[in-house]
Amino acid sequence: MPNGPGTPKRPEAVPHSRIPSFPHSSTHGTRHSMRRRVHASHPLILLGEDERRIRCVVPLPPGVDAHAPDVLQHAVRVSREADRRRLVVVAELHRRLLDRETVVLRKYVLEASLLKVLQAAVPIVIDAEMTAGGLHRFHAVVQVRKATPQQEGLQRNAIFAAFGALKDLDLVIVVDEDIDIRDPHDVEYALATRMEASRDLVVMPAARGHEYIRVGQNGIRAKLGIDATIPFTEKSRFARCEFEKVSVDPNMLSADPQVIRTRLGL
Repeated sequence: MPNGPGTPKRPEAVPHSRIPSFPHSSTHGTRHSMRRRVHASHPLILLGEDERRIRCVVPLPPGVDAHAPDVLQHAVRVSREADRRRLVVVAELHRRLLDRETVVLRKYVLEASLLKVLQAAVPIVIDAEMTAGGLHRFHAVVQVRKATPQQEGLQRNAIFAAFGALKDLDLVIVVDEDIDIRDPHDVEYALATRMEASRDLVVMPAARGHEYIRVGQNGIRAKLGIDATIPFTEKSRFARCEFEKVSVDPNMLSADPQVIRTRLGL
């Protein structure tokens, strides 16, 4: 539809790194507005103010380290009245630093939601971790405790329950209670010693995931579950070595070189 008389010209897309600024208006009540291409999914637009200008900080990206489709919409509209009340400066940080903060905050919400669903559906679930490498959104590690032979197999139920609880999850790893799910090295140890690829990989084909993951087809992709737990009947065979606990008398410790030489017979 062509622009009518007095209608602002449709602007071209501008780089996301460009932060436009506006001088204060000398006319009371005049509105400062700006139109640009921004992500329709951005949850927040940050505003800041100094003594000379009002700034529009680039909106938050969707949190997958990739650009969303551009959609033309109003990015900010600030009135003189709002300006005089001095807008609260939320943040004016580099985009990637701001994105990391958003990702970390999301972690605890999603973990709590996931754990609530899993513990209600699968009684052997103890804990869950949304991993940093998966942007605290796409990968999860679930910890379980199998107490009886009849609970064998429930760890795989937990995999499918997790995919049902959080649509964006693409990878779920299930481990035993002796694995620290917040230690990536310990989780990898479970994969290296307790997972057999020919029987412990569970694939859910053509499932709905996040639309911004490029490897998928408009959000449709296969999801992978990994059962890195020990079969209940073989727990003793897979027992991890532990150091013997010892007690140390603090009075036997010394930083005095002469005391050390005497005790070592030097």
